Amino acid sequence: MKKFLLSFLCFLLVIGGGYAQTYSYTFTSKQFDTDKKEVKLGDIYWKLEGTTSGSSYFGYDKTKGQQFGSGNIPYKSMTLSTSEIAGKITEIVINTSGASSVNASFTVSVGGTQYGNSTKLTATATSYTFTGSASGEVEFKYTQTSSKALYIKSIAITYENGPVKETVATPVISPASKEFNKGETVNVSITTKTEGATIHYTTNGDTPTVESAVYSAPFDVDCTTTIKAIAVKDDYNNSEVASATYTMIDPNAKTGTISFASTAQRVSQSTSQQVWSYDKITFTNNKGSSQTNVADYSKPVRLYEGSSIVIESSGGNITQILFDCNSAEYATELKNSIGDAATVTVSDDKVTVILDGKSNRFEIAKLTKQVRLDELTVTYTAGATKPVTPTLTAGGNFVGSMEVEISCATDGVGIYYTTDGNDPTKESKSYNGAFEITETTTVKAIAFNEAGESSVATAVYTRVAAAPTISFTESTFEESVVVTITAAEGTSAYYTLNGKTPKEGSDECPKTLTLRADATLQVIAYDEDGYASSIVKQTFTKKANDTSGTAGTATLVTDAADLAVGDKVVIVGSEEDKNYALSTNQKTNNRAAVVVEKSGSSVNLNDDVQILTLKSGLDNVGFSFDTGTGYLYAASNDANQLKTSNTQTDQGSFTIEIANDGVATIKAVNTGVRGLLRFNYDNGNPLFSCYSSGQSDVSLYKVNLSSVEDYELEVTAAGWSTLYLGYNVVIPEDVACYVISEVGEGSVILEEVTGVLPANTAVIVEAGEGEYTFEVTEESATVKSIMAGTTKNEYVDKDAYVLGKVGDEVGLYKAQMMGGVFLNNANKAYLPATAVQSNAKALKFNFDTTGVEGVKVETAGKKVIYDLSGRRVNDMTAPGLYIVNGKKVMVK
Repeated sequence: MKKFLLSFLCFLLVIGGGYAQTYSYTFTSKQFDTDKKEVKLGDIYWKLEGTTSGSSYFGYDKTKGQQFGSGNIPYKSMTLSTSEIAGKITEIVINTSGASSVNASFTVSVGGTQYGNSTKLTATATSYTFTGSASGEVEFKYTQTSSKALYIKSIAITYENGPVKETVATPVISPASKEFNKGETVNVSITTKTEGATIHYTTNGDTPTVESAVYSAPFDVDCTTTIKAIAVKDDYNNSEVASATYTMIDPNAKTGTISFASTAQRVSQSTSQQVWSYDKITFTNNKGSSQTNVADYSKPVRLYEGSSIVIESSGGNITQILFDCNSAEYATELKNSIGDAATVTVSDDKVTVILDGKSNRFEIAKLTKQVRLDELTVTYTAGATKPVTPTLTAGGNFVGSMEVEISCATDGVGIYYTTDGNDPTKESKSYNGAFEITETTTVKAIAFNEAGESSVATAVYTRVAAAPTISFTESTFEESVVVTITAAEGTSAYYTLNGKTPKEGSDECPKTLTLRADATLQVIAYDEDGYASSIVKQTFTKKANDTSGTAGTATLVTDAADLAVGDKVVIVGSEEDKNYALSTNQKTNNRAAVVVEKSGSSVNLNDDVQILTLKSGLDNVGFSFDTGTGYLYAASNDANQLKTSNTQTDQGSFTIEIANDGVATIKAVNTGVRGLLRFNYDNGNPLFSCYSSGQSDVSLYKVNLSSVEDYELEVTAAGWSTLYLGYNVVIPEDVACYVISEVGEGSVILEEVTGVLPANTAVIVEAGEGEYTFEVTEESATVKSIMAGTTKNEYVDKDAYVLGKVGDEVGLYKAQMMGGVFLNNANKAYLPATAVQSNAKALKFNFDTTGVEGVKVETAGKKVIYDLSGRRVNDMTAPGLYIVNGKKVMVK
C-alpha cells in the first residue's frame, strides 16, 4: 500500500503545567478510491468503515478538498487510528466546504465514548469543533439523508500532555535553486544540522517520505529537476520539507503552446481521433477502447482512460513538455501513465517531462486513468546547440611521457587546443586524436560549432622522475637501523635526515644508511633531464632508554598563581592512565609524547621529556612556552596542530587556568586558531596537539631543580667542547664558556660568559683535558647566543657548523667536512647555517672584550693584534691605538 506523509504543524502550549500538541493534515490531492479504504497519513491511519449498497466514488477538488461518497452513497463512518500518539484528545477541528443539505450531521466518539454533541451540517458551515478530554481512536459518523457527498479540507487534533519532541533540522540542499546550461551538470549535496538524522529525498518533485531514497553522497543533476528532502530521526518530529529546483537552459530553445479551449487550434475530430496543432506543435489524442467518444471540446479537455497520446514538433527535437492539468489529482494520474519512460516531475497541477532532445516525437502509450488538460507547452531545440566544455585526460604527474585525449559531449563540433598555456582559438591546433607529451605541459581546449564556442578546458600535466623507494626492518629501533634506498634506473637520489626538504645538492643517497638517532628521512630523485620525483618520507624513532628519574622530578601545579616567568615546567596527561609527557620530539604537525612515571603529585622525568621555560606572552599577555629552540604555538585554525616557532606570536601566547585537581586549561590567546592544548592517545600513537574542544586533559608540573643531577662534562686533549643544557648551572673554575656574538667572513667572535650559564644556552667550552662538574642552580642570567643545541642525539644539516679539529686548528667546520649529515649528540651545540652569511667552510675563533683591558692573549710567540673595539685585525696599517699581545701600541 502506497504511503503518504502527513504534513504537521506542531506547536506547544502550556496548559496547567502540561503541554498540548496539535497535529493537522490538509488534503492537497486525492487519497482514497474504491479500492483504497485505509491510508496512513503521517502518524494517523484513516480507515473507512463501510458504505451503503452500490459503488462508491472518491474525488478531489482543490477548492473543496477530499470527496467522500457520491449521490445517495456516502461513506457514513470513518476511524482515525491514533495509537502512535500518546495523550488525551482535547479538541478536534474539522474544516469542510459545507454540505449541500441541512439534513446531515456529525457524531464524534473517542475510545468508544461519544465526544461532544451531534452537530448539524449546513450548506455554508466550514468548521466544526468538538471539545472534551478522552483517549483512544477517533470515530466520526456522518449521517446524510440527501444526495450530496461530503468534502473535507483538513482536520486538526490537539493532545494534552502529549510527547514533546524536538524537530529535526530542515535539510539544506546545496547549491540553492539555479539555472545551468544544457550539457552541463550541477553537483548536489544535502545536509542537516541534526546529528544522526537520515535524509530522504526525491528528484521528481514528489514530497519525500520515509520510503523515499536515502541520501548518502552528492550526485549530479543534468536536466531540469526539482529535489525535495526531509530529515528523520527516532523520537524526533520529521523536519520540514526542503526544496530546490535546477533549471536547464538551452540558449537555442524555442517553445510552442496549445490551448485546448481554442477551436482555432483544433485541426480535426472523429470518433477515433482528435488533433490540435499550433506553434509547430501537434497534439494527437487516439481513442481508448473503453470510451465511446474521443473527448469533449471544452476547457479542460477530457482525455479518457485507455487513450494514447502523441506529441510532435516540426520545429526541432523536443527537450521538455509542460502539461497544465486541471488539478493535482489529474497531474498525478498523468505522471503514473507516463511512468518511467521519461524524467517526470509534478508540482501541484503541472507535470514536467524532461527529454534528451534526440527526437521530435513523444508518446504516452496508454492513459491509466482519466486526465484533463488546460494547456500544453513544448520546448524544442531550434538548430545546433552551443558546445559544452571539452573533457581532457585528467591532469597530474607522469613519468617519461603520457598520452592526452580530448572529447566533447556535443556531437559534430570542432576541437582546438594549445600546449603553451594560452587560450585556444580556431587558429590553434585542431584535435584529431590522442597526442603525446614529454615535458611539463598545460593543455587547454575549446569546442566550436555554428551555435558558438564552449568554455575553455584546462589540465596541467607535470613530468616527474620515478620516485625512489625506502626499505627497512623497523621504524622504531633499539640502537640502530639499516635503511636501504633504491633509486629508479636513470635517476639519482638525495636525502636529508633533519626535516629539511631534500633537493639536488643534498647528500647523495648511499645504497644503505645506518641511523642511530631519531630521524625524518626524506628522499628525492632527479632524472637525467633534471626532473624531480615526489618526496618519499619515513620517520624513524629510537626507543628511549630507561632513564626514569635521571633528569629529576617535577611537582603538580594546582594553582596558576604559583607560576611565574622563568619557571621550568613540563606538560603531562592529567588522567590517571595517561602517563605521558610532552616530548622533545616534534612530529610533522604535532608534539610527540613520552612515557613517564607518576608518583602521587610528582612525576619522574627523563631526558626525552621537554622541559619548557615560561616566558611572557606576546605584549605581556599570558605565557609563552620556550623549548630552548623556539616557542610552542597553535599552528592552525582548521587543523589540530602544535608546532614550534622561532618567534613569539599570539598563536604562541597562552592563558593558563588550573583547577584544584591540577587540570590545566592552556589556551592560545589567538581565538581564531584551534588553540586548546590537549593530549590525544590516538589509538596507540600518543601526541600533544591543539583542539577547539575534546580529547584528554593535561596538567602542568613544575620542575624541582634540586632533583636535577649536576652535569659532568668531559673535555678531551684538544681543550675544547660544546655544551647545551635545559637547566641553569654554575660554570666551574678553570673553565671558560663562550657564546658567539658575531660571525665574520672566516671567523666567529667569542664572548665569554661568567658565573651562571642559563638554561637552553648553547656555548663553546675551553678547558684543559679532564672532567668538569656543572652544578645545578636556581640562579639565572640573561645571555644571548646565536648557536643552537639539542638535549638528545639529533641530526643537523650538513651545512651547519660543528666543533672540530683539522690539523692543529680547532674551529667550527661545516658538518659535510666531518662526514656529511651530522649527528649532534645530546647536550652538545652547533652553529646553524642560517646564522652565517658567507659560504666559508671553516670559522676560526676570535675573542671579544668590553674594552682594552683584559684582552685574551692567544698562543705565545704569535703576534695577536686587536683594535680599540676589541676586534682582532691582521695588521696595523691605519693610524691609531692597538693591543698587541696584551700591550698597547700606538701607530702614527
